[in-house]
Amino acid sequence: MNKSILHIGYPKTASSWFQTCFYPKVRNVKYYEREIVQKLIISTYEFDFQKDFVQNNFVSEKTSIICEETLVGTISTGGFRGSFTSSIAKRLHKLFPNAKVVIFIRRQPDIIASAYLQYIRGGGTKSINAYLGKNVNLGVVQGLSLFTFKFLEYHRSIELYKSIFGEEKILVYMYEDLFKNRGNFIKCFCDDLELDIDVDKVNWQFKNQKFRQFLIPLVRLSNCFTRRNNLNKYYLFHIPGWFYLSQRIFTALNRLKIFGSSPNSKSVLGRKNFEYILDYYKESNRILKEKHLIDVEKNGYSV
Repeated sequence: MNKSILHIGYPKTASSWFQTCFYPKVRNVKYYEREIVQKLIISTYEFDFQKDFVQNNFVSEKTSIICEETLVGTISTGGFRGSFTSSIAKRLHKLFPNAKVVIFIRRQPDIIASAYLQYIRGGGTKSINAYLGKNVNLGVVQGLSLFTFKFLEYHRSIELYKSIFGEEKILVYMYEDLFKNRGNFIKCFCDDLELDIDVDKVNWQFKNQKFRQFLIPLVRLSNCFTRRNNLNKYYLFHIPGWFYLSQRIFTALNRLKIFGSSPNSKSVLGRKNFEYILDYYKESNRILKEKHLIDVEKNGYSV
C-alpha cells in the first residue's frame, strides 16, 4: 500500500474544516471524500467486509488521506461502549498497516457542550441532563447505546491505536492549539505530516455557528413537532417539512442580538454538570500529560 494518513477524529474538533478547506487543497496527497470512507469502511457489515476490495478503492501514487471524525465513534453513541471504536481501529490497520494516525482532542466540557448543541440543531428535544444519561438507566434506551463519559477519556483510544499501529505512528493534537495561532499551527502540522499546501490561500472560516442563548429552548420546543431519526428524541406530532422550514427561521433569528450572546460551555451544561465533567476527566487528563507527554494543562484541561 502507498503511504497513508488517517485523521480519525474526535468529532467537534474542526473536522469539517479539514474536510472542506484544508485537505482538498494539499498538493502532494490524494484526499478521499468522507462519503467513500463512510460507505466502504464504516458502514460495511462486519461479515461482508473484504479487505482487498476496499484497499483497491484507496490506491494512489500520492499519499492517501482520509478524514472522518466518526472513525473513532460519535459522542452521542459513545462509540457503542467502545466496541465500534475498537473494531474500526482494527479494520483500519488491516487496510492501512503503515499509516500515520491523526487524533484531535478537545477540552471535555467544551466538546460535550458543542455536541449537545449539534444534537439540538439536528432535531433533538431532550434536556442536557437527559442527553448525558442522568434520567435513563446507564445511558441505554431500548437497547441503543447513548452518551457515555468514558468515550472522552482520550487516553483509552490513544493507547488503543498505539498498541495497534505503533507509538511512533500516532500524532495527537489539541483543538485549542489550532485556534491560538492558526498559521503557526498549520505550518507545524504540515511539517509533521509532510504536506504541501499554500498556507496563505487557506480559508479560515469555520462554518459551524451556535444558536444564541435564548433561541436554544425555542429550537428544542420546535423540534417536538418533527419526526427525526435522532437517538433519544421524542415528538408530539409530525408536521411535514417543518424541520427544514424551522431551521431557516431560526438561522435568520440567530442574527438578532435580542436572543442573547453565543452560549459558553458552562451555560449550556449548567454549573453542576460543568464542574462534574471537569472533575470526572482529571485522571484521564493526567495520564495524557504524564504518560503520553501531552501538555493538556496549558489549554485548561482539568488534571
